[in-house]
Amino acid sequence: MNDPNLPTFLARESYRNRRVADAARFLPLAGLIFFMLPLLWTGPNSGDGSTGRAGIYLFVVWFLLIAVAFAMAPRLRRLNEQEAEEQQQGTDGSL
Repeated sequence: MNDPNLPTFLARESYRNRRVADAARFLPLAGLIFFMLPLLWTGPNSGDGSTGRAGIYLFVVWFLLIAVAFAMAPRLRRLNEQEAEEQQQGTDGSL
């Protein structure tokens, strides 16, 4: 059933690259969820002055999303370059 010569797990680097790409796809959705959280903090008729706290929260979340995207960018750039090289090699050898 299973061939003992085949590796059981993926290569570590390709697995990490795929997880970083998945995280990059999930980042906008996570940002939307975090941006909507202040709407749940207060009711429609509460005038407790939490607008300042919500504004600070939104800017902190915005900064963190930018920082996470900035941290993921180099690995995503290398991943895109590797995929482009693989496609280039695949198209060159097919003729």
